Amino acid sequence: MLGLAKTRHLIALGVLSLAAVLPVDAGADPAEIDALIEQLGDPSYEVREAADAELREIGVVAADALAQCFKRGDDYEKCLRIQRIAEHIFFWDRVLGQHGFFGIEHRKYGRQSRCHRPDDARIPPDILAISVERVVEGTSAQRAGLRQCDIIIAVNGVTLPSTAVLTDFADQIRDKKPGTEMVFEFWRGGTLMTKRVTIGHRPAQYYLQTQVPEELKNQYQDATNEFPGWWVERFGPWNARLPSASDDPRETYLPLPQPIEYDK
Repeated sequence: MLGLAKTRHLIALGVLSLAAVLPVDAGADPAEIDALIEQLGDPSYEVREAADAELREIGVVAADALAQCFKRGDDYEKCLRIQRIAEHIFFWDRVLGQHGFFGIEHRKYGRQSRCHRPDDARIPPDILAISVERVVEGTSAQRAGLRQCDIIIAVNGVTLPSTAVLTDFADQIRDKKPGTEMVFEFWRGGTLMTKRVTIGHRPAQYYLQTQVPEELKNQYQDATNEFPGWWVERFGPWNARLPSASDDPRETYLPLPQPIEYDK
């Protein structure tokens, strides 16, 4: 279980999130969830990190138990972890975990591509070929070894007609869940290559860019707008004061969510 969880933990962002709370199913033992939540306050950093990662992988089924611990408020650092775990798992369930993301800047292979070759005999005239203009660092495309000027001609053994558009190619990936394996066939110079790629997820900041499809932007915005009400109902006010274990008279507050600002 820890393999996938650690991966998600490394790429998770502290962003607002929302999802419906689901009942614990047979794959998530309530006693195990409670034990993991208890480990969030363990003196060992490694134990805390491992428990954090496991809870992120378990997902929204851990929400009620997380809320119960949070409302006790007996450990400020543990409450901060719970808040970030809750934000991640809900946002993952509602948005991030719904759409695959490859991680390339691309265009239709042709004269406008920086990689175009005149009279290129590699590409059949009746199919859509995709020119990789740039590989985004830290994405599944980079991990799979894709390079600038690779020319993709098929995904999962399927070619698109030359009349297809770029969104037809993008939809093949976006419609898959993160973690899905896909096979890309592409030309690299004079060599026809095939790579099996595990698709990642679209980072949260990508939902805020102007070129993102409107439906994805709206999905992210809807989740963000609904989250505060969901949080208050189950976890309590954002600015709830937590009891201090010391004699420090200063009041301590959980940070408020940051407003969303779209790229101009």
